Amino acid sequence: MRNCSVFLLLFATACSPFASAQPILIQRQDGSMHGFVLVKSSDGKIVGVGETVQVAERGRLRARLTLHFRDGSIDEESTVFSEDGVLRLITDRHVQKGPSFPTPLNMAIDVPASQVTWREPHARNAESKTEHMLLPDDLANGIMPVVMTNIPPKAAETKVSYLANDPKPRLVKLSIKPESQDNFTIGGEAFPATRYVIHIELGGLASLLAPLVGKQPPDLHDWIAGGEVPSVAKLRGALYLGGPIWTIQLASPMWESNRVPQL
Repeated sequence: MRNCSVFLLLFATACSPFASAQPILIQRQDGSMHGFVLVKSSDGKIVGVGETVQVAERGRLRARLTLHFRDGSIDEESTVFSEDGVLRLITDRHVQKGPSFPTPLNMAIDVPASQVTWREPHARNAESKTEHMLLPDDLANGIMPVVMTNIPPKAAETKVSYLANDPKPRLVKLSIKPESQDNFTIGGEAFPATRYVIHIELGGLASLLAPLVGKQPPDLHDWIAGGEVPSVAKLRGALYLGGPIWTIQLASPMWESNRVPQL
């Protein structure tokens, strides 16, 4: 799963060393893959289904996560990134629209061009704006699942940059720390997973004011199944500031019939 996703925040970082940020070292190369996810509410009800696709091509990887909600809403993020020794974001496009998202999101990031384009959600004629920004080397929009699976097992804390939309794009920091060792089961057999807590550091004056005005985003939680090839098993958090807490987890297919086909 990729995205991370992908969360809207309210405040900017007033002063932070983003320009000197270090990219994530690649522990193993990713390849092409195709999977499915479920989106569940806090009471366990299925509110959406999703599909994740990743394709390796010409030294780059192209990924897309699409979530379809029961009310017709869509959350889709398409990303291009590279893994040449370190993880680097190249482009990212994130769209959220429909009843599940009170404030629509439409933002595109072009790292080589140092350019960010977004659409003002409440502007007349849905006006698009473009701004040149100094984007850090560890920018993690759209590639958080890859970040999570490349964190060294013994790392006490990992930090990456993230471009939030509030509604104007702002850089913040994500602090990722291991929290506990949990188990999940498949067919009655238990498997271990590391639960990480992802804390959003607003930075500067915003970090001081946010708790006072109730705008500090809640922490996110990510479960990583370990082993030779780590994978994201579950993510819990809000997909936008002030939004409900949803759980996104891997899904297994259910067949219409249990009959075994005759060969």
